[in-house]
Amino acid sequence: MCDAKRYEEAISLFNYFFNESQTLPNMLSCNLIIKAHCDQGCLDDALDLFSHIVLDGRLSPGVDTYLILTKALVDAKRLDEACVLVASMGRC
Repeated sequence: MCDAKRYEEAISLFNYFFNESQTLPNMLSCNLIIKAHCDQGCLDDALDLFSHIVLDGRLSPGVDTYLILTKALVDAKRLDEACVLVASMGRC
C-alpha cells in the first residue's frame, strides 16, 4: 500500500493490527508507516510513533529508521532536531 502511495489505508491497517488487535509490529512495518507519515507531511506523527517505539522498548529502531526521520527533519528544515536524533543514535 505504501509503494502505491495508499498511505491512509496503510496507516489504518497498521492501527487496526497493532493498536486495536494488540499485535506486536516488526520494525519493517513501523518504518513503512513512519515513512508514510513523512511522505504525507505529518512529521510529528512519525516522530510520535518513533517515540512510542523507543519508550515501549520491545522493538529497537535501526539505521533505516534514523535515516528516514533524519531526512524528513532536514527536509522540514528542523535541523536542530535532526542533530539531536543523530546524536541519540550513538546511544542505541
